[in-house]
Amino acid sequence: MKISSINKQTFWPDKNKIQSKGEKSFFSYLDMNQRDHSKEQLRQMLKKIKKAGSKLKQQVTEANIIEYRQLITEYLSYVLKNFYKIRKTHSLDYSTLYTRIEIIDQEVEKFTQELLEDQKENIDIMASLDKITGLLLDLYQ
Repeated sequence: MKISSINKQTFWPDKNKIQSKGEKSFFSYLDMNQRDHSKEQLRQMLKKIKKAGSKLKQQVTEANIIEYRQLITEYLSYVLKNFYKIRKTHSLDYSTLYTRIEIIDQEVEKFTQELLEDQKENIDIMASLDKITGLLLDLYQ
């Protein structure tokens, strides 16, 4: 009795021949869901910032200032981490380091610009307080 040879490709197809359309659509679906989730988190952060900003306008207390500053810091760090790319390149003679920020999502850029425009008064208050704190520290030293 003769055993016929087995074609390896019947059981183990070549990886190059497998269509990856399903994988690409799956990963694009995951990427799209991740972006939607991240944008929803940004919207929630913006609501908290606006609420804390209105509370700060009504009553400038140390607790309100700390809360507002913490929320702004969290928002900006989240945006920088997830929606911007920072690229550093050297000049041809390596004497200068250039930093370039690339915007990944224009909608998030719009959110951030609106936040900065809407909260300009509160951010100015924070800047004034930081300036006063810096002057006091200079006097202390």
